[in-house]
Amino acid sequence: MVKINTVLGKLSTEDLGMTLMHEHLGTVDANVWKAFPDWLNRSEFIDYAVGQYKKVKDRGIDTIVDVTPLDLGRDIHMIKEVSEKSGVNVVACTGIYGNSYGWHLYKDPDYIASLFIREAETGIEGTDIKAGVIKCATHEDHINQDDERMLKIIAKVHKETGLPIITHSIGHSGYEQQDVFEAEGVDLSRVVIGHLGDLDEVEYIVKVAERGSYLGLDRFSIDTIQPLKVRAQVLKELCERGYRDQIIVSHDCMCFMDGRDSLNIFGSTWDDFYKENHEDMEYQYTYVFDYIWPELERLGMTQEDFDQFLIRTPRTFFER
Repeated sequence: MVKINTVLGKLSTEDLGMTLMHEHLGTVDANVWKAFPDWLNRSEFIDYAVGQYKKVKDRGIDTIVDVTPLDLGRDIHMIKEVSEKSGVNVVACTGIYGNSYGWHLYKDPDYIASLFIREAETGIEGTDIKAGVIKCATHEDHINQDDERMLKIIAKVHKETGLPIITHSIGHSGYEQQDVFEAEGVDLSRVVIGHLGDLDEVEYIVKVAERGSYLGLDRFSIDTIQPLKVRAQVLKELCERGYRDQIIVSHDCMCFMDGRDSLNIFGSTWDDFYKENHEDMEYQYTYVFDYIWPELERLGMTQEDFDQFLIRTPRTFFER
């Protein structure tokens, strides 16, 4: 048992409960929102998000890991308010999403690392809310020079703070993320390589698993990238190969986004989205109960397997 940072303070891993390990409250461009306050109605968004979180809590989810760093639209005050009002524990992150442009590329890497360390040890956005995980992302099939620089910064933050790492990977970049982390002295068992479930290449995912990292099968519900049946079959095969206890099951879901919408469900504006009835929308945090679990049951998986994915594996990850 250890204690981890949530937006409401320390939480014992004994109390994590059923956990979704790769989700977002929302991804909204902070600069656009600052320039155009009507880009997102804050009170409406919070009310909607609280409803979504309460809905999934009623189904059994106790904790959500929000992997939205500052450049993907993190608003720590909103995250805290939604956590307080919904009763769902939320673990926030530090780190970075974009690599090939922006503010961090031409600054001293040690200085950038110190900013993320501050978010882990002092607080985020002027609060005393401390990050509980580190997020990073690469966006092509293979990493580039900017990616490598960023991954080295993330490795330094990890070694200074002891916080685990959750990545966003595209294609085959996850294995190369491991290469950089390993060279920088990171214990790969403290890392989730994200979005591996976007691939139907079991042999490649096994190569990642053999190095000890957790396997992010964490985009269930994004069928435009990979349909549910393929994702579930990959999960089953990985279990049969002996990697069940390294599998992270999640959605990469959010209540609203203003960026690229591969599912084409968020409309052109917040107002458009908010006016619609989302009660029966597939893409929400309850997808794990309504769609993933029935499909895994159809493939012969058991309640014990389900509990492993959502209860024991998240706890083990944080306790390493």
